[in-house]
Amino acid sequence: MRGVRTAIVVVVAVALLAGAGLTAWRLLERTPYHAALARYDADRGIPNRIVELPEGQARWAYGSPDRHRLVVQWRDPDGSGWTAPRTVASDAGDTAVDSMVRAAGGTVAIVQTWTSDVTDDQDASAFQVAMVCRDLACTSGRPIPGFTAEPQLTPDGRTVLFAEARTGAIVWTVEDGYAEWPWSGHPGVAPRRTTTTRAQLAADGSLRMVTSPNAPDRCVFTLLVSDPGTAALAPVATVKRRVHRPREESCGGYLAGGNVDRVRLVSDAGGKPIAVFVRTDAGWTGARG
Repeated sequence: MRGVRTAIVVVVAVALLAGAGLTAWRLLERTPYHAALARYDADRGIPNRIVELPEGQARWAYGSPDRHRLVVQWRDPDGSGWTAPRTVASDAGDTAVDSMVRAAGGTVAIVQTWTSDVTDDQDASAFQVAMVCRDLACTSGRPIPGFTAEPQLTPDGRTVLFAEARTGAIVWTVEDGYAEWPWSGHPGVAPRRTTTTRAQLAADGSLRMVTSPNAPDRCVFTLLVSDPGTAALAPVATVKRRVHRPREESCGGYLAGGNVDRVRLVSDAGGKPIAVFVRTDAGWTGARG
């Protein structure tokens, strides 16, 4: 009788251990965070770039073991582990060099520069590719026409502005992926006739831009604004300013800071505000900076 009881206990114990092992295996299969961070060095590859994500201790890592494969990993919000290394881009014939990485709202936007000749100081062989990572997945790379400034993201990470092409704004959105918003009302690229800032992506997904005709004695700054999700620009406010220095030093500028209801134009010469545009219930108004 005692032997039967012992056998039953052994069988039950084995069953419990087997069940526990099966449960642990199933949990491991269900969670993607069961790897360690793969670290790369600058001797052969590109050292890991770590980006903080909004949730807990969540992080995102980007690097390359050999400058031909670009690898990403996500860390669990509780900090316990990383996803397995995932190759998001691979190019055996070109070498990855510089990259621009920006993040917001759980979205990471990357502009990666590749070149077929790392000794070319003129960057004649260089080209750029846009990528987006969000929710443990990354898009395939999309070539960017020309070269771009750093990517801009809305605070919720649902829209990314990558570049301004001659025909439209190159964007990515959660709803539509990569897209080109066709320009409408754009002043065009004519340095001898006008000075125009780069577009600024606002938190609501609209675009802002300031333009000024090249007059000899004054700047006439006009704020152009689009509806969210479009690049159809329309003038909404103007600021006039008489100049006493060469016009190129006084009217050239860029958009800095601001929010949905405020746009600030900063001078290329000295970095001082030269015009501020504010939206109220009555509409947009402008004033000298």
